[in-house]
Amino acid sequence: MEWNARIEALRNVGLEVLDIVKRKDVKELWDASDNLDSACEACHRSYWYPGETPAFYTRLDRRLRDRVGSSSPAARPASRAK
Repeated sequence: MEWNARIEALRNVGLEVLDIVKRKDVKELWDASDNLDSACEACHRSYWYPGETPAFYTRLDRRLRDRVGSSSPAARPASRAK
């Protein structure tokens, strides 16, 4: 049931965007892009990368910082050009 609802939302937004593109309305397309992105992301969060919760990203960030430490380019001062 959830799958069908997500597909219906994506279909509806897709049809809306298609109509906007045919009318060449850039401003409305820009506004509708948020709806399209939301419809895509809602499905992706459930089916493409379901384990990627905020806690997942917190753990990943911590692990990356522990692994990279101060050897990352962002942590080093910029080198001087000669």
